[in-house]
Amino acid sequence: MTARIATKPIRKDFLDPNQSYRGISIAAPHLGGFVEAPHMTGTWVPWVWERIIEAFNIKTMTDVGAGDGQVARWFAYSGIDAMAVDGCPNLRDDGVRYVRHDYSQGPFVPHKRDLCWSAEFVEHVDEEFVPNFLATFRQHRVLALTHALPGHAGYHHVHCVPPSTWLKILRADGWTFDAENTHDLRSVLPRDDFPGRCVKETLLLFRR
Repeated sequence: MTARIATKPIRKDFLDPNQSYRGISIAAPHLGGFVEAPHMTGTWVPWVWERIIEAFNIKTMTDVGAGDGQVARWFAYSGIDAMAVDGCPNLRDDGVRYVRHDYSQGPFVPHKRDLCWSAEFVEHVDEEFVPNFLATFRQHRVLALTHALPGHAGYHHVHCVPPSTWLKILRADGWTFDAENTHDLRSVLPRDDFPGRCVKETLLLFRR
């Protein structure tokens, strides 16, 4: 039986007019939609990544919802074994290992790794498919997550929920919320920092 791609219609009026979305597939419109310039996403935070690497002795990492893989490449250039996971059809293999995966089609379960970074990804996946990316998350010992809040404009934003929802979901899946390090990492960013604004607002750090 052919796998079903379940997706809600894209609300064109709900896109951010100030962003240019990339990697959108006509055949699978729920995929893609990343912002090409990483400093424009609100999740480009090398100063946070450096602290996570040092604090948790990170040697391997996975970027779930990697877009074109620029964050994973930063980790790779920093000496970390980096893997990028995304359903986008135009990923480039240039310094990191890419896994092309559509979470509406099932889970992806990698070998055990250290850090899972997933920034502004979870809101793009329909709620019924959340268990599929949780299977990826739980193969790591540290999870750093950012997410869109209710009402946040963006391409295929179908599951924008408050932080309490992700805390409940991830605690039920065996994660321990690290409130102290979440606060400390958010505090690294200045109040008016633009490249890291989403991390400043919604970063949640978990450990297993």
